Amino acid sequence: MIVNNAQGGDNLEIKVEKSLACIEWNKDMVVAWAKQYAEQYKNIVFTDDNVESVKAVCQDLSAKHKRLEEIRLEQGRAFKAPLDQFYADIKEVQKVMSDIRDPLWEKVKGFEEQQRQARRVVVRQWMDEIIHSVGLREEFARMIDVADAWTNKTAVKSKVKAEIEAKATALMAMQSAADQAEELKRQKNEMAVMMCKLQSESAGLAKPIEPKDIFGIANLSLMELPAAITAAVTKQREAEQAAIERAERQKAEAAEREAKRLADEEAARIKKAQQEEAAAAIAAVEAGKEYVPTEKQFKLTVTVFGTEFECEQFLKIIDSNGYRYTLGEMGEVK
Repeated sequence: MIVNNAQGGDNLEIKVEKSLACIEWNKDMVVAWAKQYAEQYKNIVFTDDNVESVKAVCQDLSAKHKRLEEIRLEQGRAFKAPLDQFYADIKEVQKVMSDIRDPLWEKVKGFEEQQRQARRVVVRQWMDEIIHSVGLREEFARMIDVADAWTNKTAVKSKVKAEIEAKATALMAMQSAADQAEELKRQKNEMAVMMCKLQSESAGLAKPIEPKDIFGIANLSLMELPAAITAAVTKQREAEQAAIERAERQKAEAAEREAKRLADEEAARIKKAQQEEAAAAIAAVEAGKEYVPTEKQFKLTVTVFGTEFECEQFLKIIDSNGYRYTLGEMGEVK
C-alpha cells in the first residue's frame, strides 16, 4: 500500500511482515487408527463374550475425540492472541490518521461549499435575468430550483443557461394556460351573474338565484351554463310557490279554526240562553203566571248567494247552532 506524502512528495509504503505457522500433526496415523475399528467390527455379531470389548473401543474413540477438540481450541487461542494484537495496532494507527484527516477534511468541505455558494449566487443572477426576459411571474418562477449540477466547478455557463431557459419556457406555457383558464373563468362568472339576474327577474323570484346556488358550476362549460341556471331558477320558483301555497293553506286553516271557535262560543251562548228561557217559561206555567220572554226577539232576513252546495252548508251551520228560521224559496240567480 503506497501513501503519498503531501509535503515532500516522498512515498510511504506500509509493510507487514507476516509469518503463518504451519501446524504439523500425525493426522494420517490418527485416521488409520480410527478406521481399523471400522474394518474390525464391520460385520460383528454381538455376544456376551465380545460386548464388553466393543464398549471399551467406543470409550477409547470418545476419549480421542474429546482430546482432538481440546487441541483445536488450544491452537486457536495460540494463533488468535497475536492476531488480536495486530488488529488493535491497526485500529490505533487508523485513529491517529483519522484525527489528522477529519479536521482537514471538514475545512476542505467548508472551503468548497463557500465556492459552491458563490457559484450559486452567479447562477441565481442568470436565472433572474432569464425569468425577467421571458416575463415569468413570481408564483411560477419559484418553481425553478438551482440544480446542484449548475454549481459544480465543471459546469459550463452556456449549458446551464440553456437548461434554465428550457425550464422558463416550459413554465411560461403553464403560465399562459393558467391565464387563459382564469380569463374563461371570469367570463363564465360574468355570464352566470347576468343570466341568473335575467332569469330570476323573468320568473318573478322573491330570492334571485346567484351563481353560488348552482351545484358544480365550476365544472360546467359555457354551453352547459344556461340549462343549469334554468333548472336552478325552476327549482327555486317551485320552492317559492310551494311556500306561498303552504302559507295560504295555513292561513285558511287558522281562519277556519277561529270561525269554528267563534261559532262554538255563540252556539253555547244561545243554548244556554234557550235553556234559561225554557226554565223560566216552565216556572211561570207552574206558578199560573203568563210567561214574558226575558230577551227581546228579533227577525233577521238574509239572502245567501252561492252554489247549491254552499247554500246547503249554510243551512247546516244554522241548524247546528239551534237557530229558529223560516226557509224561503231557493232559486237560481238570473
